[in-house]
Amino acid sequence: MKKSLAACLMILCLAICFAGCGKGEEDSSLRMKFDAAVEVPEPEIETETMMASKLTVFDPDAVTEQFPEVYAALLADETTGEAVIGEHVYDRLYPASITKIFTAYLALKYGNLDDTVTVSYAASHIGVPGAQLCKLKEGDQINLRNLLQVMLLYSGNDTAIAVAEHVCGSLEAFREQVNEEARLLGCADTHLVNPHGLHEDDHYTTAYDIYLVMRELLQNETFCELVNCAKETLHITHADGTKEDREFLATNRYFTGNEKYSQVALPETVTLIGGKTGTTSKAGYCLVLGSTGKETGHLYISVILHAANSDKLYRYMSELLAEAE
Repeated sequence: MKKSLAACLMILCLAICFAGCGKGEEDSSLRMKFDAAVEVPEPEIETETMMASKLTVFDPDAVTEQFPEVYAALLADETTGEAVIGEHVYDRLYPASITKIFTAYLALKYGNLDDTVTVSYAASHIGVPGAQLCKLKEGDQINLRNLLQVMLLYSGNDTAIAVAEHVCGSLEAFREQVNEEARLLGCADTHLVNPHGLHEDDHYTTAYDIYLVMRELLQNETFCELVNCAKETLHITHADGTKEDREFLATNRYFTGNEKYSQVALPETVTLIGGKTGTTSKAGYCLVLGSTGKETGHLYISVILHAANSDKLYRYMSELLAEAE
């Protein structure tokens, strides 16, 4: 599944995306209203910088005290292999919807993105109060690539089940396969029991294991393209043959904002590729990103887990990214 980083970075040359932002990932809402134009920055350099040949290793005892209102923080320079910042990176934590990058990894490795997915009863009947949903109905048919992008951007939990069932055959098969794939990637402290991240006590990972999966995904041109935008339209064919288009905004505030959650500015030192948000009451506010340094062209991976609220998540993520060059 690996492709050149140069090709991955080329998709950053996007035009204008439109703003707006969803609620936290456990809030339910269907569509978001656009409030202002947001320009996705074009990379200022050309680079063929490759990933570091060795995994970045963090000091398990390092304590920076730079991020007092988050539990875990990580910044890795993938070009040099330098562990720039690491705090509690090996502690097992609930990942919320960052789980969906594991689901995306399976879909991109084993799925055919040209497939048509038929939504099951399980995907259309999630009974968790307040779950983030795209309101899929049993029998709906959607292109896998389209479904995967909405899963990554808007974080609909019904889309995650539909993707997992289609790629793996069942949720039981997904659980077995995703944990095996995580093990093969070196994720020694990950155990996942669902494809979306809604809370279960035995569903956990670490900031470092998230780094390992993100490291693989950022070498995939399609993944970089899917996460580097502010909105996506879901094209649905219902069971009765009628068609419907629904537009969804990214939950990532670096791309989008509305009256409640304003867009936040990236540090001037970085160009954003994209990533994945996660929010539940027990996981707090979480975010993993891939970005490049504007001056050096280095590839960075950053993770924050269990921030106290959305404002603090993005405040500390911006402080973390300010260390990228």
